[in-house]
Amino acid sequence: MSASRVRPIRTEQDYASALARIEALMDWERSPAEDDEFDALATLVEAYEDWHFPVDDPDPIEATEFRIGQIGEAMPRRSQKVAFLSQDRKLKKEKKERKERKDALAQRGLLSRSSRYLPKDSPK
Repeated sequence: MSASRVRPIRTEQDYASALARIEALMDWERSPAEDDEFDALATLVEAYEDWHFPVDDPDPIEATEFRIGQIGEAMPRRSQKVAFLSQDRKLKKEKKERKERKDALAQRGLLSRSSRYLPKDSPK
């Protein structure tokens, strides 16, 4: 099929040859005329498929149930729990490190009694 010979798709044979031509046009760079042919054939194939192979819109409830089955209903809660536990571990680790630093300073006598965070000889 060339741009001047693009014709309606009426039979399975027309459909098969249109698909073959579209596939051939996809394999190399196209000229402007071949671009037009490609667009026309794609439009005709789409119309043929819509007429001969209709697809109904999904039932919203079935679509929702299908999607939930794909991702797993508990996944968001599980992900939130994992994120929370990770953050909790991080905060506990930071708190432990601060306590260890403070204890090390206190053992060396570098913490003031009135302020746990200031060395003894620093001005208040």
